[in-house]
Amino acid sequence: SSSRASGGEASHSTVDLPALIASCNPSVAIFDLDSTLWNGNCESFDAARVVAPGEASDTAGRTLRLFPEVSAVFEALSRA
Repeated sequence: SSSRASGGEASHSTVDLPALIASCNPSVAIFDLDSTLWNGNCESFDAARVVAPGEASDTAGRTLRLFPEVSAVFEALSRA
């Protein structure tokens, strides 16, 4: 969230994502994969495979990496 601080600049506060998810108690979560969970287009990947936690690589050597926040979101959802 942001609010106007003195001088006309926006100030940003951090969100406790696990607490927010727990307070919502979701029964389902839907994600648009590309540019939401990772930066890239998974449809252009050929025979992708997981090469490390949060990382996949295809036969051409291209890599998709989960955004850093994704693991915390999935963990919070699993506990909600």
